[in-house]
Amino acid sequence: MKTKIFQVLIFCVCVFAILKFVINDPEKETAASNQAPVENVETTNHESSKNTTTTSTVENKSNEVKEETEEENKSKLTGRKGELDSSIRNIVKDFNGVSVKDIEINEHMGTERKDDYITLVRLSYDNPNEAKTSRKLIGLYNNDLGARIADEGDITKLVIFWEVPYLQEGKNSAKAILELKNNNMVFDTNWYDPNVY
Repeated sequence: MKTKIFQVLIFCVCVFAILKFVINDPEKETAASNQAPVENVETTNHESSKNTTTTSTVENKSNEVKEETEEENKSKLTGRKGELDSSIRNIVKDFNGVSVKDIEINEHMGTERKDDYITLVRLSYDNPNEAKTSRKLIGLYNNDLGARIADEGDITKLVIFWEVPYLQEGKNSAKAILELKNNNMVFDTNWYDPNVY
């Protein structure tokens, strides 16, 4: 009798552990957070309004967290570095389906020029396109960002890293290095991951 109770207890613990793992699976949480909430059609009016309120509260908290994250991502830089960061963010706002993951602005120690910068920009192309289309748009966005940032004059090297979660999650799948020459940004390196594109 004790062994049966012990076996049932072990079985319950195993089921609990599996359920806990499935419920806390980060991949499922990410997938679930990308889907719109679905209400149960068979709920009563009271339950339905309760679900809607809960959904609205969750969405509002989600938006608050997103705004806080965007505020945190905005540069805490001051002076010229802050202006450059803001300029890059404003340019990227014009790009469809592109978000800024990070911008790093460092003084360029490899030149004799004073107050020139190397800028590392990490972007994410979030539209679900085919690899060929994504590559083409990334190239266009690199050109546009380079041309528009060249007007600033004090970014002498621009390195753009691209993540395309739809094609490859969590890794950079493209990189462009542009250098300022004769007041124009010129491509030094243009790399696309051959396993993706």
